[in-house]
Amino acid sequence: MIKISLPNLSDFKHSEDLEKQTRLGGIYFIYGEGGELLYIGKAKNLRNRLKQHFQGKTNTKESSNFFVKYKYLICEDPFEREMYETYLINTMKPKENKSKVYFKCEDFAISTKKKFVTFLLNLVKVNKGIPLGRYTIEMICKNNGIVFYNWNDPEIRKQLSEEKIKISNDSLLYVA
Repeated sequence: MIKISLPNLSDFKHSEDLEKQTRLGGIYFIYGEGGELLYIGKAKNLRNRLKQHFQGKTNTKESSNFFVKYKYLICEDPFEREMYETYLINTMKPKENKSKVYFKCEDFAISTKKKFVTFLLNLVKVNKGIPLGRYTIEMICKNNGIVFYNWNDPEIRKQLSEEKIKISNDSLLYVA
C-alpha cells in the first residue's frame, strides 16, 4: 500500500469557529457525534467551503444536521490537494463520501462483471430476441458507462447460459 505523509492536522474545531477559519486552501475532515468521520473534502478556501457544508448548501446537505466538528490541513497546491483527498478518502473511508471511492481490484472486478451480465440480460430482453453483435454491445456499454468484458469468460458464459442466452459462432448474443 502507498504511504503518504501529510501536512500537520489542526485540532478539532466547531461550527462556531468558522468565522475565524483560514481562507487558505486545504483538506477538511467533518465529524459527527462521538467523533465518527463523516466526510473528507478539499477546498481552495477552507472557510467558505466548510461554511457551505455546515449550512447544508453542498452535496452533503442531507447529512449536514449531523456535522458537529471538523479538522483541516493546509495545502495550497491544487494537485497535492487532489492527491491527498483521494488518498484520505480511500484510507479513512468516511461514511458520506461517494466519489473518489475505489475498491480493492478484486471487489471492483466482481461488482463490474455482475453489472455487465445484468446489463447484457436487460439489453437482450429490451431487444426482444434480435441477436446483438459484439461491437454493438461494446458501444452500448461504453455509452452507458459499463465496463465491457469478453463474454467468453467462463463465469460470464455460465451466467448467460443459466439465463438461456446463447452466443453464436459469429459472436452474436441471442435468446435460446
